[in-house]
Amino acid sequence: MSYGSLFYNVGKIFRQKCCSLKDIKEFLSCCDDILSKKVKKCHDISSVLRLIRNECSLTNIALLRSVVDEMKVNEAEEHIKTYRTELEEFCKSLSISLCLKERFASIPHLQCQTVTFIFDWKPEEHVLKDILELLAKASGKLLKIDYIKRSTSISVTCSFPFSDVGFTVLRMIENIHILMGQGLKKLTIGNLTLWRRQDVRLKELKEKDQDLLQNTEVISYIILKEAEYKLRDAISSKEKDTIELKQEILVAQVSEEESLSVQSVTESIKEVEA
Repeated sequence: MSYGSLFYNVGKIFRQKCCSLKDIKEFLSCCDDILSKKVKKCHDISSVLRLIRNECSLTNIALLRSVVDEMKVNEAEEHIKTYRTELEEFCKSLSISLCLKERFASIPHLQCQTVTFIFDWKPEEHVLKDILELLAKASGKLLKIDYIKRSTSISVTCSFPFSDVGFTVLRMIENIHILMGQGLKKLTIGNLTLWRRQDVRLKELKEKDQDLLQNTEVISYIILKEAEYKLRDAISSKEKDTIELKQEILVAQVSEEESLSVQSVTESIKEVEA
């Protein structure tokens, strides 16, 4: 079953069951702040399904499945199960070399919502399932693959909800050893390099200079910690800005209410004097 066929069949079931547009929109609004803004522009089931399709990707249909489960559309479960089974089998045999420059997600994401992994891999020696399993171990279900391309090795760009940026960064830091063990050369989130490996051949380095090897590991650790502190500061700053903005809005609302109250009292006095 193709990606398009999945959404066509599920959409047909949604319309046949006359699912509540209001309930679906309310559920999606609770999932994510950005999604909440997007769903306000949807005026029928078809437009909501287009939004869900755009938020999903060829390898990640978690949002669609969540909506189906929440709305209890049991008839759609079979289509989702079939798609996931076929996708799993397909990923086992699909060489990464065939995925290069192919876009997995329907729409591009902002740079602040992207994370890029560069692995010291040869495309023909790995399949798509290798990447999916590694990402699952490192980030759980946070990341969705956008596209894969050849750089100095293999570059995998993924996306994640902007609201989860803090959690995503911390999860990457916690599981960096998993990625390092699988040939990670560089990890970036947005424009920030979270970790990079020194461009040396470790086997030769061990034989020639153990001290230099330790120095390389120390440098990598320092880069990682610096990136962690920068991201924590950035997240803290954004949270502070949000709080200040809310306070300003509250003050403005109070001032407006006081102004209206004074105006009302003034008008009452004028009426009495008249």
